[in-house]
Amino acid sequence: MRSVLKSLFLFNLFIILFSGCFPPGGYYPYSNGYSSGEVLRLNLCIKYQVQYGWSNGYSVDASVMKGSVLNQKTGTFNYNYLSTYVVVFWAQGEATIIELSYYFDSFTAIPISGTDQSGRTWQVAQTDFCYYSKISCALTSHST
Repeated sequence: MRSVLKSLFLFNLFIILFSGCFPPGGYYPYSNGYSSGEVLRLNLCIKYQVQYGWSNGYSVDASVMKGSVLNQKTGTFNYNYLSTYVVVFWAQGEATIIELSYYFDSFTAIPISGTDQSGRTWQVAQTDFCYYSKISCALTSHST
């Protein structure tokens, strides 16, 4: 009986490992569904750095993707393959592409810094309260 159970276990393990039963991009137990080959569309709050703090917040529909996906979509190799980017389309032919300093598979109300293609620093967060905040400005402003 023991050898039958062992054989069944090994057979099931083999099926799981080699049949492609796992979701694309792997299994991430704390994930919001984003994997490296996808584009995640979110409503985000973004602000850019001004001389004495941060701009007002903009609530935008944004696309989040890895540099590899962005390179594929633009037909270039201009973006870091492993970095995560936030793309915001403002109008026909106008977009801001922000390379995030880090990304751990989700956004929160705590902003993540990033830099756009012209070198401007941005903060990106996912919050229902997207407005200018003196507390946020005081905590995150950098002297230049």
